[in-house]
Amino acid sequence: MNAVFGLLTCFYLSRFLNALINDDILNAPILILLTLLQTVLVNTIKMLRLYLLLFETNIGIGCFITMYAETGLVNLLLPYKSGEIYRGYRLGVAVSSIPVGYSAMLLDRLLDTLALISTILILQIFYDLPASPVFILFVAFCIVIISAYCLFPSLYTYLNHFLIFNKNTESTLIALHAINLCNKAYKSIGRMAKGRFFLLFLISIVAWFVEVGGMVVMRGTDGNEVISYLNNTIFGTPGLFNKLFILACILLFLLMGIFAQLTGRIRRQHCGPTHSL
Repeated sequence: MNAVFGLLTCFYLSRFLNALINDDILNAPILILLTLLQTVLVNTIKMLRLYLLLFETNIGIGCFITMYAETGLVNLLLPYKSGEIYRGYRLGVAVSSIPVGYSAMLLDRLLDTLALISTILILQIFYDLPASPVFILFVAFCIVIISAYCLFPSLYTYLNHFLIFNKNTESTLIALHAINLCNKAYKSIGRMAKGRFFLLFLISIVAWFVEVGGMVVMRGTDGNEVISYLNNTIFGTPGLFNKLFILACILLFLLMGIFAQLTGRIRRQHCGPTHSL
């Protein structure tokens, strides 16, 4: 696993660095410096959001930094944001509860997506843009997650009653265990969101304004280019700004992981198995 991560990281570093050299971006030191500052600020804000979600789990700072850097790196290397599945697992290992880990991941994604939808809406109004496919996808994702959360209590009550009183097989026990894990995740989401959802949403808005606003200021882009940037981030071939931002993120995550390990703030007994960056 460590070797795979290392090879993937080296591959993407060389790929994006060569692309930036071909685009002659290395002759724009101010743009590089501003992108590095933007990358640090955006990830600091997102780290704060995730840490506030996990605050009641008493996760150690060293463990949290290592986990964030590791999962952030994996998320950049895997396509279509599929690294979020791994992020949920690592969060679960870090807090000693897989349902809580995936709950935190889903709530973190929901907050981020709601903030992104708000940002895109502002761009569409300001630049008079039509609804883009990526905007429709984000709205659909939020509708599905929120609907599932609202419908779960009644569905859980029905399934729990049905499985207990109508079935008595091994598959029933497996199904009961599965829905109980889902119920634990549901309660975790409620606890994490209670009293701080709006604050975390505002933090998410700030993160996206820094990322998108930085792109507008540094590159002089318009609304269409921002939408294209978001499309490329998830679906397509990274554009120039995507490449520069991704390269800066990879370097940041590597430095974060190295820093956390060198300072000795990792507590393996709480963090579970880790992977070297």
